[in-house]
Amino acid sequence: MNPLLYSHLYSHLGITAPKGILLCGPPGTGKTSLGTAICHEMKLPFHKMTGTEIVSGMSGASEV
Repeated sequence: MNPLLYSHLYSHLGITAPKGILLCGPPGTGKTSLGTAICHEMKLPFHKMTGTEIVSGMSGASEV
């Protein structure tokens, strides 16, 4: 969590801080709840994305 809370330290050191957290796993395991809770505790924005928002909703269509 330090890269999210103390990103200014990374710029001071001249290195690039991670830009976010990727949660992956089977459906129903609480990924969204975990992400929401972490961001709420750290007072950070939470942007929920699904795989079909990143690539096309049809299998194979994103490669075109």
